[in-house]
Amino acid sequence: MSQSVFQPRLIALALGCASLSATAQTVTTQLDPVVVVGERAAPLSETLASVTVIDRAQIEAAHANDIAELLQGQAGMEVARPGPPGSPISVYIRGGASTHALVLLDGIPFYSESATGSSSPLEIIPLDLIEKIEIVPGGVPNIKGLTAPGGIIAITTRTAQDGASTQHYAAMVGSRSSGSLSAFRRWREAGSKLSLNASRQYTGGYGAINPQKYTAVNPGANPAMRNSVSLGWAHDLNVDTQVGVNLMQTRADVSWDNAWANAKTDDWLSRSKAEFNGVFVQSQLTPQWFARWDLQSALNESTTLTNEVVNTDYGIYSTRHQLASWRNEYQLSPQTLLKAGLSHDRTQYTDSYLALDEKQVRASTVFGVEQKWGKALTTLDVSRVSDQKALAYLNRGLGAMYPLSDAWALMGQHNVTHRLPTIGELKAPSFGGNVNLKAERIKSSQLAIQFKGAHDLHRLTWFNAIYNNKIAAGQTLVDDPVWAAWGVKKLENIASSHNAGVEWSWRHQHKAWTWATSFTVQQPQVDGASTLLKNLSHQFGAVDVAYRFNSGDALSLKWFARSSQYNANPAG
Repeated sequence: MSQSVFQPRLIALALGCASLSATAQTVTTQLDPVVVVGERAAPLSETLASVTVIDRAQIEAAHANDIAELLQGQAGMEVARPGPPGSPISVYIRGGASTHALVLLDGIPFYSESATGSSSPLEIIPLDLIEKIEIVPGGVPNIKGLTAPGGIIAITTRTAQDGASTQHYAAMVGSRSSGSLSAFRRWREAGSKLSLNASRQYTGGYGAINPQKYTAVNPGANPAMRNSVSLGWAHDLNVDTQVGVNLMQTRADVSWDNAWANAKTDDWLSRSKAEFNGVFVQSQLTPQWFARWDLQSALNESTTLTNEVVNTDYGIYSTRHQLASWRNEYQLSPQTLLKAGLSHDRTQYTDSYLALDEKQVRASTVFGVEQKWGKALTTLDVSRVSDQKALAYLNRGLGAMYPLSDAWALMGQHNVTHRLPTIGELKAPSFGGNVNLKAERIKSSQLAIQFKGAHDLHRLTWFNAIYNNKIAAGQTLVDDPVWAAWGVKKLENIASSHNAGVEWSWRHQHKAWTWATSFTVQQPQVDGASTLLKNLSHQFGAVDVAYRFNSGDALSLKWFARSSQYNANPAG
């Protein structure tokens, strides 16, 4: 398969009003938006990592069907979806597996502990709920007390976002019997904020697998429906202290094609739900000392049904996280900022098919320092993560920025992070579960040069990522005699891979025109073999252009292209 041919994959054009709104919506791309990585806000141009920001205005201008279409083509990121909107989404950042990306929803970790790895069901999060997405590629040793081995996708919901009182109502219809309804309202007065958001989305879908080639596949379309509601409340106890609550629930039904079905008349349905709950207190304890305490929980559950009956061969599996964290920042001097924190994550994973109901506890201690040297900046972050087996892993990262002039700057980072095996990878015999698995180790480096002008922000980044101790099926049969008879082999830390490449991003804003483009060239490769990594392209990129009329309406265009990929046969 040729990997050098650059092929366009998606062209989208939208004209007219994005919504029926009670307030005017400004459809612009901020040239240098504020990014919140950890606790501190900073302009995009002052972040050491090559952060990508997608704000609410860009989401509305994009007219994307789901988060997969929105994320596709962002710098260093590829997205795979095996069917129509609502189908499971896999995200690959700089050649890493989908299990290497840490997804945070309002700061709450959102990933599964299944035997297929710590992937996150992003498809269940509707765009109507999202205020902003921040993408940080490369390993991050310390983000809100957690480790992001391959990068971060931090999602801020509209109900969690602060701001003035506003309201927004939208209705949309499209092809394939698609449509959506959403309502958002925020009240702000006397030091309190209350936000409510609700949405419903439906699509008639389409068939993802050719039924003439795979005769077991139902030839019908694959409809999908998703309902969600969220609430956010915050109150200023005084000028220095704030308390708040964030709640969200989402339910989704997605039909899908099964190449292993017994009959082509079977209807396969994935029924998912996600719940997020968070309570926080944050305070400026002294002029130098800021602290925040969080109690958070997240549940994601998936059920497979065949002809509206729970399929016992697939069953019901769920992951519940209960996270307590305490994070601190102390301004030791105008040039020195110290960071420290503790977190405790209690996780429960259940699988009805395997009769699994397992719990695990992980604790982390983090420390960091930011030091200014004139105009230059250096950072050091260290975190120690341990589990109930008394295994401990040390994540660390170094970063630096040096302004060459008012417009030009150099920046670089080097990080070593780990991905701990999930409960399913340790305990599920049907997938090769092995209690002796160790953490995967990811070493990532990047070096960038940046230009910031009055209307433009360019950043060119070279990156290199090395993945060791990757978890894959070995040569030894599992201990369980039933699954050994089926030839299932134990998971082992036997694989390694690497990826190096260059990313270019350009943001432009001038009068009514906005422009955001990115292009990535990379070489993902399995070490010691000629095997290509699945679902990864050697070149890909995207262009987003929007023109805003005085009426508030907008004309927007997105073009995405990538080279060919190596993908798996859907029938095995």
